[in-house]
Amino acid sequence: MSSLEADMGVAAFTDLFVGRQSDGFTYMLRFTVTVNGTDALDSQNFSVFVGPPYGMWVETQPDGVFGGDPFIVQPVVYAGDWSGNLVPSVSGVVSAAIGTNGGLTGVLSGQTTAVLMGDKTTFVNLTLDRAGQGYSLIFSIDGLVSGETLPFTVQKGNATQLAMRREPSGGIVMRLLGIQPAVEVHDKGGNKISDWTGTITVSIGLEGSAIHPTLATNISATLIGTTNGLIFNGAGYFWNLRLDKMGLGFVLTFSAGDGIRDVNSTGFNIFGDTATSLRVLVQPSIARTTLRMPEIVVAAQDDNGDIDGAFAVPASADLMAVDGSAVPQVYNSSSIAFANGLAIFDSVQVAESAGQLQMNFSADGLSVVSDVFDVIEAFTGWWDLTYEGDHVQLAMSRDPWSRKVSATWSDAATSADVSYAATHDPEIDVENACMTVAGAAYSAGRGMSSAYFEHCERELMTGLSADLVATELETATLYGKDVQHLVIVENYPTTETVHYILVANAFNSTSSSYTLDSALYKWDSGTFNLHQTFPSTKGATSWEYFQMGGSNYLIVANHFDDTGNGYGTPSIIYQQEWDQGEGKLIFNPIQSVSGSGAVVWRHFVIDEFDYLAVANYFNGSDFDINSKVYKLERTNPDTLVPRTTPIQSIPTSGARDLVHFAIGSMDYIAFANRWGGSVAIYRWSSTSEQFVHFQEINTTAPMGVDAFVIDGVQYLAIANLARENSVETSSNSSIHVFDASAGFVFYQDLPTQGASFIRAVYNDDEQLLTLANVHDVSVTNGTCDVYKWDGSKFRPYLELPTTHAHALTVLTAPCATNNPGGPLCDRAASERMVIAVNGIGSGSEVFRFSSLNATTFATHLQMESISSGVSFSDTQVGVTITPDVVARLMRFTEWVTEVVGFIGISSADGLFATQKILADAVVSSFNAPTGITGPKVAPVLNENLQFVTVAGEATFGNISATSS
Repeated sequence: MSSLEADMGVAAFTDLFVGRQSDGFTYMLRFTVTVNGTDALDSQNFSVFVGPPYGMWVETQPDGVFGGDPFIVQPVVYAGDWSGNLVPSVSGVVSAAIGTNGGLTGVLSGQTTAVLMGDKTTFVNLTLDRAGQGYSLIFSIDGLVSGETLPFTVQKGNATQLAMRREPSGGIVMRLLGIQPAVEVHDKGGNKISDWTGTITVSIGLEGSAIHPTLATNISATLIGTTNGLIFNGAGYFWNLRLDKMGLGFVLTFSAGDGIRDVNSTGFNIFGDTATSLRVLVQPSIARTTLRMPEIVVAAQDDNGDIDGAFAVPASADLMAVDGSAVPQVYNSSSIAFANGLAIFDSVQVAESAGQLQMNFSADGLSVVSDVFDVIEAFTGWWDLTYEGDHVQLAMSRDPWSRKVSATWSDAATSADVSYAATHDPEIDVENACMTVAGAAYSAGRGMSSAYFEHCERELMTGLSADLVATELETATLYGKDVQHLVIVENYPTTETVHYILVANAFNSTSSSYTLDSALYKWDSGTFNLHQTFPSTKGATSWEYFQMGGSNYLIVANHFDDTGNGYGTPSIIYQQEWDQGEGKLIFNPIQSVSGSGAVVWRHFVIDEFDYLAVANYFNGSDFDINSKVYKLERTNPDTLVPRTTPIQSIPTSGARDLVHFAIGSMDYIAFANRWGGSVAIYRWSSTSEQFVHFQEINTTAPMGVDAFVIDGVQYLAIANLARENSVETSSNSSIHVFDASAGFVFYQDLPTQGASFIRAVYNDDEQLLTLANVHDVSVTNGTCDVYKWDGSKFRPYLELPTTHAHALTVLTAPCATNNPGGPLCDRAASERMVIAVNGIGSGSEVFRFSSLNATTFATHLQMESISSGVSFSDTQVGVTITPDVVARLMRFTEWVTEVVGFIGISSADGLFATQKILADAVVSSFNAPTGITGPKVAPVLNENLQFVTVAGEATFGNISATSS
């Protein structure tokens, strides 16, 4: 308050304020008193100092602001005290932002931050785009009150650019565009310059691309119509534009000159008129059976041959035989929707090979027939095969009568030819467009092996071979009944992961005794070396490995003791312990458990308690005996020997196998009752703490059972031996799937011959199912079959030529170092293999897996006349066939004209010196004599066997038929 009444002669001023800092001068206050006149009194001189930082202040207001252009006068700001005095101690980053948006949608651009270093700071290149009145800017720095400019105006600038007001839409050839375009003239800020005068023209800025690569690119399209726009209120309007060619992604460019930037429209499409016919743009090419054919493209076109882009109806394709004969089944050829006037058939599959075919495509009453094409067998041809790191030539074919696949290739390691014959018909997987075939291979250098080929891609084929590399482990297996792969993490004396092979030996035929040693072998980078023996096991039929309380245990199923206890011989539990004398971890016997002809033990955990279940087969007089369940308890903390307490007896009839599994929170066990002819399934009751009968699956002499889960679904696999009138016969094994309402229901048959063993294995990302056919009545020595899950079922994968194998295991073991001198670990960081033990006699087999990868070299032969103007015709027996013909080596539709260097051969002499083409007259079945159901071959003479030349052809002349 600068004036007040005196009180008792005293005027006390309390809130006088001087805002401006005194810089180079001082202030003085003058007090004026009016009492019967005027009198004045001056104070002493004093200074005013800068106060504490308060906020941001604007020293220079923005001015000369035009849309999109930098302000002519850029704002200058500083940090000040409450009175606006500069506070030099403030530093930091000052941010500029719009306070009041005079353009409603205006955007502040440019350098919107400035560094304050104790003084004033000037912003650079600040720009506002939208014109408007009453704009203000706010300037902020951390910790202080923001400062704001006075209101100012953003004015429209000069015309600098064109902008799309209305985008053109697509249309039909030679018809007006569906939406005609319009453009506006703008300043840099995007403000329309309503008073602009001038000319705006339009042209094709980007030609449309071809609707499909087979159609000519529209590089010569012409824009027709008035190309100068009508100018009104700062905009140019076009009204009658059209194009004379079809294409995708046409772009129009609009220009105004005078330094004004052009603008391009978005892309649009031009199509033909309403479709009146169909045209095949990409014809069907040579197809392989079951595999997806190369893409076939059908177009809907108008009378001028332009594509009707609005044609969007389902299309279908049907096979037609050129000669009118029956056609094979075709897949994925219907309900193919047209899009942009094109129907793309990219998944068509033809089930079987056939003569010359055509396809009839139809849609909405229109149709078209393709050119003629051939379907060849998927596995037929010459291939570049990569086998054990070497490139070799693979020749493969499928017999027209038996439909079986056979092949030959060279084994670079042994310089021997490998002969391959499929043991199963090719498996067809329509859903995945694949064909697979499993079979046996033989070479003089390696003996018998197994190979699997999978053909899913037109020019590529993959597979796997299982080659026999050893016929025994380090010591002989004697009537081996079980072999298991163990992976144990051992923590003493160091921590390491150890791979073992565990074998149960059942009988010594030399001594005619069931008392003999079983064995444990340890993997050592390429070989399984004997690690320890288990002395005097009694007709051992199986092993079970389990962990409990941090310790590793084994239990052997002793089946028969010919030295005293007979079928009442006990089974033995072993515990892994460090043996100071041996200097290694070994399994020592710690406890015996009674049994009655025990064949299998299984360990499982329910509610954190450990259990053992045993399948008892025979007590010496009866097969209908009880199998048992034991509870394992560690009652004495001073000993690691568990107490085994029998808690349940389950009636079985010649039980040969058992398995434990869980579905959700429920636990189950299943017994394979050989003489009962069923698999009996029991479910755990938490109330009674026993298993109760759940389901019976009737089958034929089940010898093995296993449970596994694939993609969350529970399955049960059963190996059937089969027996009729005391004679072993063949019987399929089976897979059953769990249904919540019906229990286990049949899912799939597995062709087997006297199966004795079945186990599910997950190895190297493959779900496998292994079976041993120990009593194969069709093959003297029996086989082991490996099946592979394809997503919906198990398909034949490998058929291993074993000798009465009773069990097998599939495993992958690491190779610490390469071992060139041994049969394993000579090439890779790990080995994948199968080990099988012979249940009758002595011996075991080790098969090593090798990847097979093949690339198509040639698919078929094409026969042509080499005499101009002469065609093939009927001929008589013994008469020379004219004209001379050439058989050309083809890779689908391409002639293989250069064969030098194929599969590592540098000259023609080494390549096809032994490759010849045999000329035989093949009569198709539809022209064959009555009663002939398959192709008939009429042998020919003279020059009927010719070498393939470097040019990929063989020429035949002077040949004659030997029969009609």
